[in-house]
Amino acid sequence: MSLIPTWPIAVAALVVGLFTGYAAEHKIKTGEIAQLKLDHEVIMKASVAALSTANDRAQAQEDIQALKFASLSTDYEAKRQNEKALDTSTITALRNDVVRLRVATNNRPASGGQLPGTATCACTGDGQAEQTLAPAVAARLAGRYADYNEIVDQLGFCQEVLLSERKNLATQP
Repeated sequence: MSLIPTWPIAVAALVVGLFTGYAAEHKIKTGEIAQLKLDHEVIMKASVAALSTANDRAQAQEDIQALKFASLSTDYEAKRQNEKALDTSTITALRNDVVRLRVATNNRPASGGQLPGTATCACTGDGQAEQTLAPAVAARLAGRYADYNEIVDQLGFCQEVLLSERKNLATQP
């Protein structure tokens, strides 16, 4: 029989085997983890670069669209100011009876009467005739006409902006 009992050798071999296995597993895992961390860092850098490029491209597109919108808006405002001045001038001329508004009427009343808000007409017989509107009525009608034209112009401006946006979206990759 040997002087050293076998069970301590077996325990020592087991402990050495466990530590060796643990060390090998640790080395493998830390290498894999390090590689995963490196891969993750490379992917994150590429993602940040792509995001930065996309943001720069989007900002450039927004700047272009803002310039287009500013141009459209400036043109619209200049047109509106000119139309507003012309409308004001026309309404003032109508109200002061400098200009008269004549309307065509069909089937004049048989009694020879006149329509409310109109002056007497210079016509005879039945059928088509022209009558001059009273200055206040003509000015009120011209004012309403100007208001409606402004709404139509606003809608036209909105359509131009939308068409510009659609063209921009269609040309983007």
